[in-house]
Amino acid sequence: MASSLGSEFHWIEDGDFIESTEWNNRIKATGYSSDLVSDIISSIKHSGINLIKQKDMFQGKYKSSYFLESHSVHQFSDDIQFIKSLVQNRPLKLMVTQCSPAAGDPENFFDVEFLPLCCGKDQAVKFVKDLYDIPVENTFAFGDSCNDLAMFSVVGNAFWVENADASARQNPYVIAEGDYCHGILAALSRSHIFLSNGLD
Repeated sequence: MASSLGSEFHWIEDGDFIESTEWNNRIKATGYSSDLVSDIISSIKHSGINLIKQKDMFQGKYKSSYFLESHSVHQFSDDIQFIKSLVQNRPLKLMVTQCSPAAGDPENFFDVEFLPLCCGKDQAVKFVKDLYDIPVENTFAFGDSCNDLAMFSVVGNAFWVENADASARQNPYVIAEGDYCHGILAALSRSHIFLSNGLD
């Protein structure tokens, strides 16, 4: 199971969650540290940019999540460029995506998230694909916001759930019939891969 935007990876053994040593070693090898993220956040706030920390339940062992309001296109663009300049040449990945009110996020805000450079939903998918030598045509991904686009680019079958964010749905992927788990079940039920294995 990959979680926290593909920054944490666990195996499930007899109902227990076991951290992947190989995954964590990948992160350690990049030079990532929480202190590095803290220093960047301090620089951002010192510049006057109002970066708002999200609730603890949205933070992760290797993921730091914030909100940034888009007061104006020009100001927002300047703020993001400044944040990018701080992350540049550091072992960090910056993810900026429009918030999804359908998922309970505030309107007119963006998610600003910091991950280790080797992490992300796409990297988690590649990790499993390579480990088990899974053909790309047998891989599926489902998403509801633009932060799923990188993951979509590395699978053979990509779907938006029906209640995906409007900005996400502008990207040309198939829309599953149903919200969240209902859309996932509907799409998989129609897949020749699952039907041929008696999983309908």
